[in-house]
Amino acid sequence: MNPKNIYIDCDEVLLDTAKTIADYLREQFNLIVDKNKYPSEWDLSQSPLGGYQATVANFVRTDRFAHIPLMPEAKEGIEALKSQGYQISIVTSISEDGAAHKKREMNIHDLFGSTIFERITCLPMEIDNKGKYYSSVPHGIVVDDGIYNLLTAQKYGHEVILMATDQNPQMQQTARERNIPIHTSLISVARYLSERQR
Repeated sequence: MNPKNIYIDCDEVLLDTAKTIADYLREQFNLIVDKNKYPSEWDLSQSPLGGYQATVANFVRTDRFAHIPLMPEAKEGIEALKSQGYQISIVTSISEDGAAHKKREMNIHDLFGSTIFERITCLPMEIDNKGKYYSSVPHGIVVDDGIYNLLTAQKYGHEVILMATDQNPQMQQTARERNIPIHTSLISVARYLSERQR
């Protein structure tokens, strides 16, 4: 395994996407959703946009999608990982729309510049999309807020770390049961990996 490869999920790990979508729904449609749940768990029965997939599809077409703020301590964590010699790739799945991919890349480049990440991979939203990806890349460390993605990556020989969020307490329990490290920020991940190298 090459421990210098690290694959980082974007939404709720690097970018504060769910809360940004929730704010957008409140501002544009006066629709209040529970920010402590993932968008796929929201009650969107009153949404003029339709269900989860339609709501996300609408959001990624807005300019707001190119301006999602960072999660707390994300920038410091990425900079610390880079200084430790990690080759950092972003792996995200939010839309098949090429324009959405461009907006996602623009958002990342605006926040970090265009050279800190080895690669930004935007996958379509489908079951096991990350499994196909993790089966084809060099082994490394995967940081994600989704336990299914981590278990899939682990199956393909990657080391995994769960990012704890307000939305995933049940996944945190599963991670504890499987002895998967849990961290609350990317700077915490960077410190953990630095300590381990000593």
